Amino acid sequence: MKTTTVEVSEGFHSVRPITLRIRNDTITPHQRTRLWKHMCGITTCTCQPYHGWRIDGMDDGWFLFLLSHADWRAYKNRHAR
Repeated sequence: MKTTTVEVSEGFHSVRPITLRIRNDTITPHQRTRLWKHMCGITTCTCQPYHGWRIDGMDDGWFLFLLSHADWRAYKNRHAR
């Protein structure tokens, strides 16, 4: 089982780093939700997903590809702070 540790930080809101352990190049729904809440999660916010994210530990394009299956607007509306 391949495990990769990825640290995501900054973004539109200049948040502190969050660390995710990604197994077999699969990001779980829980990890997606946790990441979204950490990076923004504000229902009325107009920031763009991925805007200014700093991604360490994995190729940026591949990481964003793994996240591309998530419906960010749905997560934003369901899991707002």
